[in-house]
Amino acid sequence: MKLLSLEDAWEEFLHRPTCASFTSVRECVLKEDSFTPSALVLVELSQLLAGEEYTHVLERVEELMPAWAICPRIHFLAGSAAEALDDAEESELCQFLSSTCVDGILSTGDGSRNNPWLVTYPSDAQDCLARLGLSVKSQQLVNDGDAMLDIIQANNDRIYCFDVSDLIAASAEVPAVAGSVHG
Repeated sequence: MKLLSLEDAWEEFLHRPTCASFTSVRECVLKEDSFTPSALVLVELSQLLAGEEYTHVLERVEELMPAWAICPRIHFLAGSAAEALDDAEESELCQFLSSTCVDGILSTGDGSRNNPWLVTYPSDAQDCLARLGLSVKSQQLVNDGDAMLDIIQANNDRIYCFDVSDLIAASAEVPAVAGSVHG
């Protein structure tokens, strides 16, 4: 099987947004030298947006590519900046990319402990929950054997699980493990 470049995998995902195409582009992103999934990047962009520095938001997002290509929040923030600049076409594209990236994440599992959704960036879990019309009620990071799981109780009292192993492995911001899951 021929390995795809990140650009080819991205194009494949956008044309055929399936679990296989999402995980293919995700694997390429994880191998990017510039892949550093710091929450500080999202804070910076949010602050620029709040400060009405819309052009700077778009420039910064461009600088973060391709390592942040499958981050729904990045595309959402870029879309908000484009909308503020009255660039309807760019805003619509960014909304499409954000939505498609959430679809990709949700295609990787069912949110259960046995089949958690794969997280790549710090905002992925919240973006997925928002798509489902939910918010976080409580949250716990647990070591589940071979995986680190972000286990979230949503405001509907259901439990949703996200595999954050790759995020933690790539990040200097490693949160403490709150507990362990057995069984």
